[in-house]
Amino acid sequence: MVTLEEEGIGAQLRRIRERKGISQRRLALESGVDRAYISQIEAGGVRTITLRTARSLATGLGVRPEIFLALSAADEDIYLEPDQFAQFLDVVRVRQEADAAEGRSKTNKRRKTGSNGGR
Repeated sequence: MVTLEEEGIGAQLRRIRERKGISQRRLALESGVDRAYISQIEAGGVRTITLRTARSLATGLGVRPEIFLALSAADEDIYLEPDQFAQFLDVVRVRQEADAAEGRSKTNKRRKTGSNGGR
């Protein structure tokens, strides 16, 4: 789950939506998020949303999803600026690629050992 900022994601969501001239109904259609849920978020009735919802709303609004995100760590929130968030995602991607490559390397070594072991 994504923890929302203290000022409230609802106010932020409404401000962006209205600035772009998008109705809640249109945002629901563009994002795939239920209009009633968008209304609840904007009214302050929702404290957490999933990353998927943040991405969907951002897509519907034509903005980057990190404007809605606050990553929770213990009792304090850690906020990342957009460029910091992009760097974080790059690190994760590189690590995932390295892990995948290592996994392929180990699999290939096992296959070579297994195929030669019977001779």
